[in-house]
Amino acid sequence: MLDTTNGVEVCCAKIHLLLASDDIPAVDDMAHIGSHASLFGCQICETKGKPPDNRWHGIELSAFSRSSFFALDELHLVARGIRKHIYDLITVSLTKETKYFYTHPDDTLSTTEYPFFIPRTSPVTFGNCITSSRPYIPVLFHGSFDNVFSKIDDTHAVNQIAFLLYIVPTLVVPFLSNRAVQTAVHFKHWHRYLLQQVQNKTISRSVFRPVQHYLVHISFIVKQLGPLRCYSTRSMERVIDVFSKLIKSKCKGNHNASFLVERFTLHNYVNTAISIQNEIDLIQPKPYGRESYMDLPNNPSGVQFNRNIIVYSWLVGAVVFFFQHDNSLGSLYFFAFVEVMKEHDVAAHDSSVPIVKQQSQNSSTGRQTQPTYAVISVNDICHQFGLTQYPPNGNQFYVIAPYYVFSNNMRITKGNLSIL
Repeated sequence: MLDTTNGVEVCCAKIHLLLASDDIPAVDDMAHIGSHASLFGCQICETKGKPPDNRWHGIELSAFSRSSFFALDELHLVARGIRKHIYDLITVSLTKETKYFYTHPDDTLSTTEYPFFIPRTSPVTFGNCITSSRPYIPVLFHGSFDNVFSKIDDTHAVNQIAFLLYIVPTLVVPFLSNRAVQTAVHFKHWHRYLLQQVQNKTISRSVFRPVQHYLVHISFIVKQLGPLRCYSTRSMERVIDVFSKLIKSKCKGNHNASFLVERFTLHNYVNTAISIQNEIDLIQPKPYGRESYMDLPNNPSGVQFNRNIIVYSWLVGAVVFFFQHDNSLGSLYFFAFVEVMKEHDVAAHDSSVPIVKQQSQNSSTGRQTQPTYAVISVNDICHQFGLTQYPPNGNQFYVIAPYYVFSNNMRITKGNLSIL
């Protein structure tokens, strides 16, 4: 690539296209293959599509690289694809959409046994819980944790992913009809459960959307290209938004956009050629070296800052402040002063979802007990977490951690205040 300005060479570089990624229709165009609604609509495998029940227009794939060069994009596949799919499945009571209901030969719809039905008032409850939970969501979580049920179409992709990761497992799943569908929505045996429901004629074959099919190819793409986050189009979508706001010209928008791209390209090229941080000596964290380590007393192994920590139980608390302490041997320790939640348990629908009570009542007087505080070592802090409000009880919260899955049975290791 040769970049020139007024006939003067500015930058000359060799560019290699490593992969291409976008939403499903755009990738179909780039790969010059048929539409995802065609008979063989998958860009990776040769699965033959089937039409929806008693309809002969459109193709729905029951499970979906013809070339791994065309990567699966996390933003479009998960955030805008699977998220919308799950949202549509659980909100059929709020819309006039009937494509997910099984259609009998006489064109009547089977609605009474629809597995994903939730009451019309439930999304309002979910939205109120999300709004009331925002003060308990730290900045470590991506996005603004908005109420997706009030403005689903204008929700940013990071909030759509948060909906799948945190809202569905905690707030939505308990309102589903039975344990089988609750387990399926956790994406445990998801395809198998949907296929069973199609065979039982409780749901339409239309549930197997193209994005639904591409889930089965995620493992293949990850093996070929690495984790989806490494080549996600999140950053590209943000840049598109930045350029859209900077393009001011109404008559020569293409020239305006070209100049902006050139300016950003030059800026990035300079950053790769010169270490701006070293040149202007910005304030930066102190680097680690041999002098950064200290000898641990009574440690015959000689290993420094490397110890096995056995976690016997877990507790949840809110950090009030941090402080440091020098002992008589001159060693420096860091501690946290925390308010510990009163009760710790797991959700009834899933033992991998922790649930806590912020306050408790005295059984004899009925009054709220005093807060419980503890001093802990910062080394004992396992995760930074957030809380989503439990719908029936404003004093009870589900525990969520950013991009972290708790163990299968948190009930075994749950703690109580007596161990402090």
